[in-house]
Amino acid sequence: MGRTKGGTRNGEGHVYKHCRLCGRPFRRFKSKLAPPSYGSFCTRACFWAAWHLFNLALETERLEPIFKELAAILKEEEKKKAAADMKKAA
Repeated sequence: MGRTKGGTRNGEGHVYKHCRLCGRPFRRFKSKLAPPSYGSFCTRACFWAAWHLFNLALETERLEPIFKELAAILKEEEKKKAAADMKKAA
């Protein structure tokens, strides 16, 4: 049930993505239920290696400049939105 003549569900097929860690291409089944970021790593080993690298970057405070830059960008966007809302209200 749910399968079509081509062997896929709901007319969906496979999609090839590149692993975010090693860059190796891998195939994953397209699903309407899975979020777009689902399936970013080719193996569990790549996922856990990326996890450990991220934790290491957090521990050594390498991500602090990125977080500060992001906070500045978000503040700037909030100011622009507030100015646009004030313009609409006037």
